[in-house]
Amino acid sequence: MPVFMIKGMYFSGMEPRATVWCCFCGGPLENALQGWLDILTYWRHIEQDFTDVDDPDFIPPSPKSGLVTICEDDGEFWERLVCVGPAWDNYVSRRCVHDCGDIIINENPIEDKGKPFLPIHPGCLSFLCRRINTSPQKIWDSLFSEGSDYLEHKHDRTGLLKELEYYEMDQYHGENGYQYCLEKTAPRKEGKEGEDAWLDPDSMLPLQWLLAKPGIFPVVPSLDPSVTFALSLTTLQTPFMKIFKFPEIVDIILNYVIGEDIPQSQLEEEFKAKDVFTPSSVIQGTEDVFSLLQVNRTFYTAIIRDRQHIFLRLAWMHGWMLPFTPEDWEEWRRTNKEPFHNGKELKVKEGQDWRAYLLEFLEQDDDNIGNRWRFHRMAMQFGRGQVEIKDGKERRWRFPVGELAFRPDGKEPEPWFWEPWGECPSEEEDEDDEGSEEGEIREDEEEYHYHC
Repeated sequence: MPVFMIKGMYFSGMEPRATVWCCFCGGPLENALQGWLDILTYWRHIEQDFTDVDDPDFIPPSPKSGLVTICEDDGEFWERLVCVGPAWDNYVSRRCVHDCGDIIINENPIEDKGKPFLPIHPGCLSFLCRRINTSPQKIWDSLFSEGSDYLEHKHDRTGLLKELEYYEMDQYHGENGYQYCLEKTAPRKEGKEGEDAWLDPDSMLPLQWLLAKPGIFPVVPSLDPSVTFALSLTTLQTPFMKIFKFPEIVDIILNYVIGEDIPQSQLEEEFKAKDVFTPSSVIQGTEDVFSLLQVNRTFYTAIIRDRQHIFLRLAWMHGWMLPFTPEDWEEWRRTNKEPFHNGKELKVKEGQDWRAYLLEFLEQDDDNIGNRWRFHRMAMQFGRGQVEIKDGKERRWRFPVGELAFRPDGKEPEPWFWEPWGECPSEEEDEDDEGSEEGEIREDEEEYHYHC
């Protein structure tokens, strides 16, 4: 794809955009689909102001060029906004909008007045709270309550947290808002002073997964009938293979292989190492099961045909591959119709191929799955806090929150009021909150319980 140059000011003639981001994912606080299309539409209108480096006849990409792969649901995910802070009961505001750096509720900009607040997509807040079993108040307290190491930082109004890595998202943060296309510069040729600036359409390609909604799940496919052949009596006479005559023994062996009985304390320790986002025991268990499939046809058939629950169990053990927020479950029903939990335990419907489902998440070729993995890594950072090395000694900063080794139980939860599909507050409640929107800090009238 060619690279083209803007003559004049970067995004000249466009309205400046807010430089406030979601504190959890670092994403834009606007409809990402509309923002992306607006940039491409703008380019087409000022086509005469572009010069392609290699091709003078180059025409900038249009909104219909195929670069934009996200849909309206994806775009709306980034537009929804709430704030977390002590100015509101239960530490979560009503729905907000942002405008040129201001966060606004009922047409009034929010003022922190010494009490910082965290702008966040409600979908992100829901993911974080339910992934590591925490609450909005605990998240805020971990950062800003007395004794938190995070207070060593000066919190600014960008929303971004100083000790978090936002991975691929932060390269699109710009002074005038979210940069849907990245600028490149190079010295001018022929001895001329200064630089030329280019916008590279190839830099848009990562947005196809970075802006994909993280709660879209693939269909659990049907099991291929070709793998459901019967075990031969001759094979079962082999000494080692005689264990397959006793399904209970095979189940015990496989449960041991996947590490089902590993204590939570061990998982917590495995998670605490920097840049570890899946416990080594879970990785080992997953690899061992797939290795057993390669031993011979008997192993393959016994596991694939009769023990699909092993792959569902592994997906659950990874912690992020199954739905656990109300919005996740709404999307799950669109594609899979039925739950995978019968109220007591994880349950596989006959004929389902959970091995294929698990492989989709392990390979991460799907845009929505790729972004869900990034969300999982962000949540683990909150749960881990940060590790600092001072004078050769490791010191763990005191702002971790939640439970690193927590696994949602697989049941569809009741939504909290601020989550998508939660109960909308009444007009009376909005009026009661008007004082806090102007910065007044309110005492909680009653405790709001968060359960995962």
